[in-house]
Amino acid sequence: GTRPKMNIARAFKAFVSAGRRALTLSFALLVLGVLAWAYIKGDQLASDRYHIMAFGLYGAFLTAHLIIQSFFAFLEHTRMRKDSLTCSYTKTVALTISAYQEDPAYLRECLQSVQGTLYPPEKLRHTRDMQQEPTSFSF
Repeated sequence: GTRPKMNIARAFKAFVSAGRRALTLSFALLVLGVLAWAYIKGDQLASDRYHIMAFGLYGAFLTAHLIIQSFFAFLEHTRMRKDSLTCSYTKTVALTISAYQEDPAYLRECLQSVQGTLYPPEKLRHTRDMQQEPTSFSF
């Protein structure tokens, strides 16, 4: 039946996952080794006349690493931003604003901030504890 195929598929996924981890670890160790070698070797690619400031292999590798990491962070941020804009707004959100004898202007600004969210107005609810004198706030 289909049971052995599912076990084979699961085993294949586990094998691929373990392989990716091994390759990632190997690559990290390679980068660490190259950085350590460049630091120990201490070759200077550029320096000032008095050798007070210098830019060597270690700095070059670190700069390349920073640029590559920044690029991948940018790609991840772009992907996350694209995913966040496709919200279905099907979930209920509870927001509690506790206020006691607050300045009405401050509370109005707070409520307008909530109203200014991307969440649809029909999903926002407003309740008020009527123990004190009424003050007019509405969405």
